Amino acid sequence: MKIHKVKTGENMMGIASQYGISDWESLYHHSANQRLKHYRPDPMCLAEGDVVIIPELEPYRHTISTDQSHTITVQLPKLLFKLQVRNENGETLCNKKFELQWQSSALTGTTDGNGVIEQEIPSNVDSLALLLWPYENNEECISYQVSLGTLDPVNEVTGIQGRVNNCGIECGKVDDDFGRVSNGALNSLTDHYGENEQSKVLDKISKI
Repeated sequence: MKIHKVKTGENMMGIASQYGISDWESLYHHSANQRLKHYRPDPMCLAEGDVVIIPELEPYRHTISTDQSHTITVQLPKLLFKLQVRNENGETLCNKKFELQWQSSALTGTTDGNGVIEQEIPSNVDSLALLLWPYENNEECISYQVSLGTLDPVNEVTGIQGRVNNCGIECGKVDDDFGRVSNGALNSLTDHYGENEQSKVLDKISKI
C-alpha cells in the first residue's frame, strides 16, 4: 500500500485518478481509509495534510484476439460544477448566457430558472473562467475566475473562514485563527440567514 498526503485543492476523485483507480468510491470506502472517512464525510472536500491509503491495484484483464485491430475507450471521471449566479442586490440571474473556459476547452449555455449553472467538467480541472452576459442585449460580458476545490472542510476553522468570505462577508485572512474578526463575520452571517445559532448557519454553509 502507498500513502498519499493530500495537498490543497485535491479531492478523492482526483487522487484516485492519479493512481489509475477508476472507481474513486471504492478507494474512499476502502477499510484502510475508515479513519479518513470518519473525519471527512464529504470525499470531495479534503484538507491539506489528510492521509489517503492507496491499496495495491488489481490489474484489469480483458481477452482480445491478436489478429485484429481494436479500439479501447477509457471513460474518465467527471465532476459536477454547480453555481447559482446573483447580482449585487442578491437577485438570481435567470436565463442568462454563460460560457465556462478551462485549458483549451469551453462549454456554453444559459442559467436555469433559478439562476443556476450546472455542467459536468473533467475531474482534473482546478480552475476555470466564467463569462456571463447579464443583460438582455448580450453586449456586455462579465468575467470571473473560479478556483475549484480550494475550500477546506467546514469542520476546520479555515473551512469556515473561506465559506464566510465566499458569502460576501469579510472574515479576514483564512489563517486558522478564529478571532474577533472571524467571529463577528459569522455573527453577521447568522443574522443574515435569520438564525439564532451559529451552528445552524454552519450547517447551511457546509453545503457551499
